[in-house]
Amino acid sequence: MSNINSIEFNSLKKQLDSELRLIGKYKKYLKECSDPQLKQKFEQIISNHQEHYIRLLNQL
Repeated sequence: MSNINSIEFNSLKKQLDSELRLIGKYKKYLKECSDPQLKQKFEQIISNHQEHYIRLLNQL
């Protein structure tokens, strides 16, 4: 774990939680969607948020 203080840790935790929520929401939208172009966009958004999550996680 890198040297971060409790304020930075709590901020990262909130950001990680937000990314997970967004991933879950867009996965739900993807599942309910029938438009191929919209599905592709949702997949891109999910991938971006997963990358953000990993980058944030690597800060810990």
